[in-house]
Amino acid sequence: MGTDPLGQTIPADFAIPSDAYVTDHDNPSDQVLWVLHASADVPGVNYTDDFEVPVFRTGSSTEQAFTSSPSSAASGFADSSGDADSALVPAPTNTKVIISPQGGGTEFYFPAFRSPVRAILLFVFTAIWSGVVYFLLTPARQ
Repeated sequence: MGTDPLGQTIPADFAIPSDAYVTDHDNPSDQVLWVLHASADVPGVNYTDDFEVPVFRTGSSTEQAFTSSPSSAASGFADSSGDADSALVPAPTNTKVIISPQGGGTEFYFPAFRSPVRAILLFVFTAIWSGVVYFLLTPARQ
């Protein structure tokens, strides 16, 4: 297992046939959806999850004929060999969440007030809603 800019990564390498259909969401009643099911026996609660894998053809897909690195060529994912496709997913340029390894795990630190517009909108909404509730619960004065 390695680390990427956002935390831990689990390398995955699988073959996709060259004549396979690409992911298609154009027609909701006739879609092609590729799903990767991952599971692991770990101490405590076992891990299991499903990941939607977008499969598409790129300019280099026909040259490689889906043989050298099927997962990279077909889906844009980098495999465990760390080939040139790993450059397709750069690190975020302006992330406000700080991710760091801590004592055998990964710490995600979300600083306060990292989204000022959302915080102000939430404050205004809360103030208006609190005012409405106050006037609904307070008996009318005559």
